[in-house]
Amino acid sequence: MRTIIVSLVILVAAPVWSQSRKLSSLINKNAINISAPSIAGNGSRLIYLSDYTATGDLSMMMSEFSGGWQQPVELPSTFNKPKLNFAYGHYLNFDGSRLYFTSRRSGSRAYDIWYIEYNDDKWGRPVNMGMAINSPEHEGAPSFTPDEREIYFCRCSNMLNYNASGCNIYYSNYEGGEWTEPEMLPAHINEGNVMAPRIMPDGVTLIYASNKPGGKGKFDLYMSTKSDDGQWSAPRPLDYLNSPEDDLVVSSRFYGNLMLATQREGQYDQLFEVLIPAEFKSKKVINLDYELIRESSSRPAKFTLQDWDTGKVLKSTSIDSGKHTLLMKEGTKYHLYIEPVNVRQAPVSRIFDLTEIVRSNIQKDRFEVVTVKSGSKVDLEGLQMEKESPHFPEKSDKLLDYVMLMVKLLDKDIELQLVQTNYMEDTIFVHEDMTETRLDTTYTTVYDTLWLSADITADTSMTDTLEMTITADADSSVAMRTDTLDITAEIRGDSVELILGMDSVGVYAEIYVDTMSSVPLFELVERREMKVTKYYHNDRFEKEAAELRNRLGMAGVPEEKIRIVSIKEDPEEGKPERFVRMVVK
Repeated sequence: MRTIIVSLVILVAAPVWSQSRKLSSLINKNAINISAPSIAGNGSRLIYLSDYTATGDLSMMMSEFSGGWQQPVELPSTFNKPKLNFAYGHYLNFDGSRLYFTSRRSGSRAYDIWYIEYNDDKWGRPVNMGMAINSPEHEGAPSFTPDEREIYFCRCSNMLNYNASGCNIYYSNYEGGEWTEPEMLPAHINEGNVMAPRIMPDGVTLIYASNKPGGKGKFDLYMSTKSDDGQWSAPRPLDYLNSPEDDLVVSSRFYGNLMLATQREGQYDQLFEVLIPAEFKSKKVINLDYELIRESSSRPAKFTLQDWDTGKVLKSTSIDSGKHTLLMKEGTKYHLYIEPVNVRQAPVSRIFDLTEIVRSNIQKDRFEVVTVKSGSKVDLEGLQMEKESPHFPEKSDKLLDYVMLMVKLLDKDIELQLVQTNYMEDTIFVHEDMTETRLDTTYTTVYDTLWLSADITADTSMTDTLEMTITADADSSVAMRTDTLDITAEIRGDSVELILGMDSVGVYAEIYVDTMSSVPLFELVERREMKVTKYYHNDRFEKEAAELRNRLGMAGVPEEKIRIVSIKEDPEEGKPERFVRMVVK
C-alpha cells in the first residue's frame, strides 16, 4: 500500500491534470490503488496493477476493450506472482497477444524479462527471453517498437518487488533471428536512476522516468527523440504529467493523442487518460488493416516495405492469405511490394505517401495476388521514373525485373501505360518539375502605318498649334470601328508633323486645315506576323518510353509484344503522380 499524500500535493498537481479524464469505474475502484498501466498499441487490451488482493500486494489485472472497458480479471497465478515479479516491469505488445513481465522465477537470484502468449482466450507458458537480453544482472521493464524488432529495457544493479536502483536504459535490435548485444543509451539520458522506458509507436520517441536532480520530486517523466542519424535529443521533462510524487509508468495507444498515467486522488492511485499537448506529441502513426487474397500456393509470397525516398528496406518477410496489420509513420513515403511465387501472377505494388496531412489513423485496404489474363489491369505504383529524369531509380529494379520476366513469359500482348496524374503546362517556369518544353507557332494579320508627306499652305500668322480632325474609315477585314479622333499638329513652314496616339484603325486618314482640301496623311500596309510561344511542362513520355523500351530489350522481351502509351488522368487521392499500368490484351 502507498502512503497517504496530504491535500497540499493534490492542490499543486491539479493544474497539471486539467486536461484529463478518469478511466471507467469498472477499472478505478474506491479505496483501491490502481496504477502502472500498459495498453496494447491497438487499444484492445489493458494490463494494470491493483492491490485488491487477499494479501494487499499489487497484482496484474486485465481488461478487454469492446465498445468500452469490460469487467477486469486478475491474471493467472502461474505467472502473476507479486512476491516474485517486479511490479513495474510488465508490457503488452502492439496487438495484445504477448505480455512481457519482469520476474525472478525459477529460483533465479536475478530478475529477467519473460513473455507469455495469449491465444484462444488463454495464456500459455512463460518463456525467458534468454541471452543476450538477460544477463547475471537484473533486467526488466521492457518496451518494444510495434514490429517488436527493437527493445528498450532497464539493466539494474539492484531490484526488489517495488523498487530498483543503479538502473540504465539499454536497447537491442532483432537481426537474423536473434537479438544483438544490448547497448546503453547515451549518458544524457541515463542520468540518475532511470526506469520504465517506453518507446512510442513512432519508434523514435522515448519516454522514461528518472530521479535526477531538478525535477518536481522523486521520479519524473522525461522525453527524448531519436534523429535520422541515431542521435538522441536532450531530455525534456513532461511537466503536463509530472507531480511531486513518483511518476513512473505511462502508456498510450498507437495514435498517441492520450496518455494513460497514474494520478493520486485523495489517498489512492487511480488511472487517468491525459491529453498530450501538441509540443509533446510523437509522430502520427497510421494503422493499415488489409486483407491479402491469393490464389492457392504452397509457398507464401514475399513482402517488402520500403522507405521510398531513401530506398531503405524497412521490413522483409513472408506473407500468406488473410488479414494483416501494418504500421506506418506520418512524414514518410512507403512502397509496399508483395511478390508472388508464381511469375504468372501479378504483384502488388502500392505507394503510401504519408508526407502530406493524413486524415485518419486507421486505413483499410484489400490486395489481390491473382494470375493475369486477357483484360487484366495492374497498377504498378512502384514503377516510377526519377523526379525530373526519364530514368528508373535503383529502388524500382526489383519490381521492374519481375515485370519484365512476367511479360516475357506471358503468351499475351501487353500494353504498358505510362500514367501521369499531375500534368502541368505554362508559358512561365512555375514548378521545378516542368523541365520539358514545346514550341507553339501562331500567325496573325498586322498592319503597318505608312506615313505620307503633304505640302500645306498655311497662314503663318496662325498659332503654333491647331486643333484638327482626322476621319478614319474602318477596314472591314480587321473588324475595327470608325472613330473621329482629336489630334494635335504643329505647323512648321509648309509641312505638318503629327503627335498622335491612335485607338482605331483606318485605310486612310485625311487632315483638314481651315478650308483646305483634305490631304492624305497615312495608309495601312497589311502583312503576316509569326509568333513562337514556349511552353514549359512535365510530360516526359517520349524519354520515359525510350528508357522502358531499352530495359525491355536488354531483358530479351520481343518488341512486338509490347505497346507503350501515354495516359493522362485526373489526380486521385492516394495515387502517385506517375506510375506504370500493365494491361493484358
